[in-house]
Amino acid sequence: MSNWRDFELQEAVSFLAANELITVEDIHRLTLEKQNSPVLEIPTPFDAHGGEFSFRLGSVHLLGGYSGHGKTTLVMQIALYAMSRGYKVGMASMEMEAADIGPMIISMAGAVEHPTPEYGQRITRAIGDRLDYWDAIDNQSPEATIQFVIETAKRGCQLIVLDNLMMVGDITGESRDEKEFVAQLKVAAARYQVAILLCHHMRKPAQSGEEKPPGKQSFLGSSMMPNICATISVIHKNVGKSEAESSGFEFDDNEPDYSYRVLKNRFSGYHGMIPLWTHPSRLFCPGSSRRVRAMWDL
Repeated sequence: MSNWRDFELQEAVSFLAANELITVEDIHRLTLEKQNSPVLEIPTPFDAHGGEFSFRLGSVHLLGGYSGHGKTTLVMQIALYAMSRGYKVGMASMEMEAADIGPMIISMAGAVEHPTPEYGQRITRAIGDRLDYWDAIDNQSPEATIQFVIETAKRGCQLIVLDNLMMVGDITGESRDEKEFVAQLKVAAARYQVAILLCHHMRKPAQSGEEKPPGKQSFLGSSMMPNICATISVIHKNVGKSEAESSGFEFDDNEPDYSYRVLKNRFSGYHGMIPLWTHPSRLFCPGSSRRVRAMWDL
């Protein structure tokens, strides 16, 4: 039981705080050390961010969207791009079986809608050991999920993707458990100097439904969770365009298929939106011409 309300007890053990007291000289030394240390971060696949938005190692990053609005596709593209840049990635996609993720990896990595088996083998060899995939489907316990994060960090992964929080135990909706789980992820990110990208569903507005892009307070569960995370970004589908296209009606293809918004960024002043269009390979691209290239030169 917490005993912080017992003032006499806290007074008696106050000497325990002595080891954490530092002088202004210590502060200055630590400041110089930090300034002279390289900042390690995972870049996004989009040039439009101009290096102002990335996934810094040592932090937890929150990515959200309504159900069916492209979260898994986006985090897969982020993960593949990181691997193509030499980073090792740990990934848990608890809503999709590994056999279903495989074609998605090959198609997106090669920017090919229907890759041949031979091309798939070449992509697989190119990725090599840069991906540790957690072959776990459906609901996983918080303990097992944290163990996955720690183990992949120990194995050298620098970006760890958890897709998604809804599949972790019964903590969603339990404010205290959810907050403590994300706090544990933050401890793991700092201790092992990895970037943890946590995906989560967002609440649809009662009036406007999916037409309105979600905000920071639209995440399901604890309102404290966004405060813990270093960055918050959301993906949002252009529902009107999607419905017109699927129904065979005319639509303006100059309008983007999706928008990707940065709502919180602890490391720079960048907050904003970039428009995205979808390529037949499922890759997101920044123009209606849908020009993309394979992430690996094979």
